[in-house]
Amino acid sequence: MTAHLEELGPANIAEIHELIELVQEYDGASFRTSPAEVRSFFDPAREHVAFGARGESGRLEMYGMARLFDTAGSHPSVIISGVVHPAAPRERVKELAAQQVKAARALAVSQDQQVIAVAHLEPWEAERMSVLRAFGFTHAYSYVQMRRSLRASLPEYTPAPGIDFVPITREQDATVLGAHNSFHGEKLDYAVMTPEQWATERAFMDRDWSFLAVDRRGDRPRVVGYIIAARYEQDWQSLGWKEGYIDELSVRSTANVTAGLLIASMRAQRDAGMRYTSMDVTIDHGPDAQDAEERITGYEEIGFSPTTETKVLIKPVELA
Repeated sequence: MTAHLEELGPANIAEIHELIELVQEYDGASFRTSPAEVRSFFDPAREHVAFGARGESGRLEMYGMARLFDTAGSHPSVIISGVVHPAAPRERVKELAAQQVKAARALAVSQDQQVIAVAHLEPWEAERMSVLRAFGFTHAYSYVQMRRSLRASLPEYTPAPGIDFVPITREQDATVLGAHNSFHGEKLDYAVMTPEQWATERAFMDRDWSFLAVDRRGDRPRVVGYIIAARYEQDWQSLGWKEGYIDELSVRSTANVTAGLLIASMRAQRDAGMRYTSMDVTIDHGPDAQDAEERITGYEEIGFSPTTETKVLIKPVELA
């Protein structure tokens, strides 16, 4: 069964969100996608392809998207996402994957470098996982979700002399973006961004919970790390509590400020009434993988516990 596909755009945001919300409710997902997040998918600063198919009722029963990332960096990628209505024929899952691969190919044509298609799979998406593997996707790395109670006491931390933790103001956005692009220029899972793309990606950032680590030793101050925490209020009802989320924690390899940034953010989240904080820890599965147990243990030592895992599947986009 082949669906009649139609191109989707900003005019379809409401019905796309309705379908995503229905699927997340059915799957018992631990998070919810907000209308604002769906709107960000159509950011005009980022090339994208969106498509859908309708059932006999005329309502969307399949939605898919491909978005081009990191065209200015060394690892251009296309992030594919989408859902199928639980009551739709299961052939739709395979059709969704086929159209996502086709959309990724269309976006990759303009790039001079090899483009990688990337899909994020939650634990409840076993069917989609099986279909993507059949299309040649392989498991490259995972995000292990970790959570910490903010009602438990927080560790004491005193920064080294000359190291300051300062809240990220709007005036510092360019500095943080420069640090992000510098730290992650060679990493597939973090895209080099323009200021416009950065603003879109950080729409849920809470500045009171987000900090720069600044080394004031030497001739001039240097950014040696930062933490960006977000307030995803749309998730709180499904979680059953208020929770801050650490979107990004990045530290120069020679700087010993990871714990300090985490503790500064956790204190601010606790003072704002959050019950928990959570974060994703990237665990590689390639030949150069770091010891996953060691990475997880480091966060457990300051009170985090693993909760679930998002698997990231990749496939080089074939143009021929």
